[in-house]
Amino acid sequence: MDKNYIKLFQEIAHALEILCEQVMDVEKTNNNEKGLETSTVMREKYGALYDKIREAEFNPETLTRSDYSHLLVGAIVLVQQFERKITEEQKVIQGYKQDTIPKLTRIINETKTDDEAHTLANEIFQITEHSND
Repeated sequence: MDKNYIKLFQEIAHALEILCEQVMDVEKTNNNEKGLETSTVMREKYGALYDKIREAEFNPETLTRSDYSHLLVGAIVLVQQFERKITEEQKVIQGYKQDTIPKLTRIINETKTDDEAHTLANEIFQITEHSND
């Protein structure tokens, strides 16, 4: 098995172990015993898989169908998280492109002095005396 895939599988298992740990914390806070039990079992499974894969003498032949199943679920969960983050970041980018950058460009293009820039910025950004509160 290619070393890059071994490293990827390590990262998937480790990320899911951490995620399960975070879920456990939420379940504890919510006093959800069933959820805590489930997330604890999953954390242990992903932790054991992570330990197995990162062994110095790891043999990919020791991966079971169940291990591959856990890696599949882990990869799906991680992709969903990445997609959510990308969607959030795309909204930020869109805000910069459609709002912030044009407004800043307008200030630069339409003013010649600091006072003019400040006046226009107040108008454009609707700055008030207590905006930083």
